[in-house]
Amino acid sequence: ETASQAALNYYKEALADGPKVFGLATGSTPEKLYQEIVASDLDFTDSLSFNLDEYVGLEASHPQSYNYFMHKHLF
Repeated sequence: ETASQAALNYYKEALADGPKVFGLATGSTPEKLYQEIVASDLDFTDSLSFNLDEYVGLEASHPQSYNYFMHKHLF
């Protein structure tokens, strides 16, 4: 089992109890996990997420912002 598959299983178990709040990272490490989440049938509808980091003063639409990264790879 890969790390991303193990993490996906964690999300499945966590969401089985209802909506959650997730702190999410950016960068190349979680990209495979985010691909698997997008391809899965997980329902995050009532869950919330926040980025662990963000650049102060950088527009959310800027390609180097973490907000941009999350919308490109997960949302």
